[in-house]
Amino acid sequence: MCFNLFKPSYHKPGRVNPILDTTVHCERVVSGPVEEVKRQLPALEYVKDYLTVNKYSRPGNSLKDVRGIAIHWVGNPMTSAKMNRDYFEQKKGGGTSFGSTQWIVDLDGDIILMMPQNEMAYHVGAKQYMDGIQDKVGKYPNAHMIGIECTHVDWSGRMTGKTEFALQELVIYLLVKHNLTAKDLYLHYDVTGKRCHRYYVDNPGKYADFRNNVDRRLGVL
Repeated sequence: MCFNLFKPSYHKPGRVNPILDTTVHCERVVSGPVEEVKRQLPALEYVKDYLTVNKYSRPGNSLKDVRGIAIHWVGNPMTSAKMNRDYFEQKKGGGTSFGSTQWIVDLDGDIILMMPQNEMAYHVGAKQYMDGIQDKVGKYPNAHMIGIECTHVDWSGRMTGKTEFALQELVIYLLVKHNLTAKDLYLHYDVTGKRCHRYYVDNPGKYADFRNNVDRRLGVL
């Protein structure tokens, strides 16, 4: 997977909240407009398939706030969103690493939400961060950022057209929901220096096109 999966020395993952529902939910959701956001929230279809609450991949801690969205690649070509979701689920048995994300986009464009939207995932942890990024997204970015994993077809990180289109829809949904702009959209690389999302890191022009499309669409909402 694409993460630096370790437990930072200065951060101890919080205890699992025993009040939370620990069952795995799986249901298809179509969102609608939300009155409290400043712009009309676009519709988004996704599947809820929650991880079991556990200290390694779903600690049950709430995000402190949302200051940015981080885009990742799964680092495992031609695997489905469900397969990668189940990878995070099996971490509940314990081990040497922590890791998860809130969202995964499938090869066919389906989107899976792995935990309630207000919960923190372990997707941008690092011993050292890129210069200046913590001023933007907080000292411990996991507590302030939402992560999106993208499936891909090869080791370059190239996505299907359906994956990239669904990623754009999801990014716009999240930016509007949290009153953010395209300037608050990051690659994992921008936060930790890790070569992730590999395709966008290696093809900055393609990433610029993606961000410009997001920015243009946000301007008409």
